[in-house]
Amino acid sequence: MLESNKAGKQVMDLYKSSRAIYTSIATAIILCFAYIYLMSYFAEQIAWTIIGITQISLFIGTGACIFEYIDKHGSSEKLVQEAANGFLVGGIVLGLATIIMLIMLICGFNQLKIAIDVVDASADFVRKTKRVIIVPVIYFIFQVTSVLVFMFAFVCVWSIGDINAKDSTLTNPYH
Repeated sequence: MLESNKAGKQVMDLYKSSRAIYTSIATAIILCFAYIYLMSYFAEQIAWTIIGITQISLFIGTGACIFEYIDKHGSSEKLVQEAANGFLVGGIVLGLATIIMLIMLICGFNQLKIAIDVVDASADFVRKTKRVIIVPVIYFIFQVTSVLVFMFAFVCVWSIGDINAKDSTLTNPYH
């Protein structure tokens, strides 16, 4: 009976794929807890590693662009010369970004250390108070409920029919 219309087919599809949905929910919960514990134990190391990788990547990108420019600069072909100019511009932009980030790291080292300590403390807080994780779930339930109520109200108003302003009567085109 459910598969006789489009909405019923969609409900049956959800029913048939319910095992995959439940598995996805369980996997998400497990990954969430793994992330919370990893962030709690390694937040400071992860943050400093990301900063180091970013700085090193900018430096390597600058060097790669400059080496490509030097390699292609002596060519007489127009396309290769244009590519060389693109590598030069990319090298300059990445070099400036490298220098700017290095200056920001040097000048704002204390503030960066404080920010990373705050991230570490907040990760420890979330690990110790797991009930905070329930807040987004409750918000999701309230949001779905409000959307469903809105949709129900919208369908009720839509089913009223056309409203004529002249005589204040309702006409239903479906009767």
